[in-house]
Amino acid sequence: MKRLAPALTLAFALLLLAGAAAQPQVAAPPEKGALPGEIDHKTVPFREVKLELKDFSFQTLEGKTINLREATRSGKAVLVTYFAAWCDNSAHDFETIKSLEAKYRKKGLRVIGVCEYSSRREVQEYLEQHKPEYPVCIEGDDQTKKETTTHFSYRTQCGDERKWGTPFTLLLRSKDITSAGEIVATELRAATGELIRNDAEKTIHQCLK
Repeated sequence: MKRLAPALTLAFALLLLAGAAAQPQVAAPPEKGALPGEIDHKTVPFREVKLELKDFSFQTLEGKTINLREATRSGKAVLVTYFAAWCDNSAHDFETIKSLEAKYRKKGLRVIGVCEYSSRREVQEYLEQHKPEYPVCIEGDDQTKKETTTHFSYRTQCGDERKWGTPFTLLLRSKDITSAGEIVATELRAATGELIRNDAEKTIHQCLK
C-alpha cells in the first residue's frame, strides 16, 4: 500500500479533529455527595467518653432560662443535642431525636436542645418548622466566636474534626450526675455526628435501666 503524501496526511488529520470536536461532550458524573441539595450524612454510634460536662444556664428564644442540672432532676437519662438551625444534618438528626424522645419520655428520657451559631430569625424558623416537644435554648449566635462555646470544647475533646460539628450529642445517666458544683458529670456517651437510630435506641435503653 502506498504511503499518503504529507499534504494529504495533514488534511486527513484535520478532518478527524473536526469530527471529534463536533461530537457532543458528555459531562463526567458528579462524585458522591456532590449532587445539589444532597446531604453528606455522617452517622455515628454513641461511644463512652470522659470529659467535664459543666452546668449551664442558657436562654430560650422567649427569654426563659434552662439550667442543665435543674433539668436533669426529673429523669433517668438526659440527652443534650447541640445543633445549628441552618444545618441540614441537624435537621435530619432532629427527626431521630424527636422519635426517640416521644418513645422514651415516659420512661425517664429528658432532651435539651442547645442551638449554636444561628441568628434569632433562623432559630425562630427552625422552631416553627420542626416544633420540638423538648426545650431548646441558645448558647450563642456569633459564628466568629465558635471556639469560645462549650460545644466546641466538648467536641474537640472527643476528637471531632468537622468544621462546625453539628449535630453533636451527649447522653448521660442521672445517677452519674453530681449533686452540686460546676461539673455536672464526667462519664458520658457522645455522638460526633448524626445518630444511628438502632444504636441510639439501644444506648438510651441501657441508660434508663
